[in-house]
Amino acid sequence: MGEPVLALKAVVEPSRPSVDIYGGRFDLAIPSDFGLRESAKMGAQSRQMDKLLSKDELTEKDLDKLIELQDAMVKRVVRKLPEDVFKQLPDEHKLALIGAFNTEAAKWRASLLAEKKPEASEQ
Repeated sequence: MGEPVLALKAVVEPSRPSVDIYGGRFDLAIPSDFGLRESAKMGAQSRQMDKLLSKDELTEKDLDKLIELQDAMVKRVVRKLPEDVFKQLPDEHKLALIGAFNTEAAKWRASLLAEKKPEASEQ
């Protein structure tokens, strides 16, 4: 039998990156927390945000949509964030949290790709 192209392991609770927000520590989500449907929805919303942010001029409707998308993303990517803490976050902090999630998600994906296949002698 040839070399496997993929080696799947049992699912275990992964270590999670965390963020400190106003003295509280909160875990960030990782991509495996989301199923295909939620991942696709997040991708579409992220592209919507990028499209809005690239406009030279934003209408009030555009701004309302941008804030709606940003708030939904923060609530998805920061696990168990209390509403009272969320309400204190200015927009620049929300964008920083989304950026932290995106950075950590990229590292997580890269680590999956970097995992070695089993050596021929281990089979």
